[in-house]
Amino acid sequence: MVRHLENTQDALAELRIGQRGTLVVGVHPSDLDYHITKQLIDFHADFPKVKLQLVTSINEGSYSG
Repeated sequence: MVRHLENTQDALAELRIGQRGTLVVGVHPSDLDYHITKQLIDFHADFPKVKLQLVTSINEGSYSG
């Protein structure tokens, strides 16, 4: 129980410092052209603690948080 509380406190402290987490983006493979790729690179540069996950096919399944 104490360890869970410490983990929660650590997570809250990280949220106060900056954004973090995972952003899941569904995109058709043919849409991964220069423009979208550049936007993803720019986003990662602005938010380096946010993990980007690309889903490029319906066959990969759905994301369930």
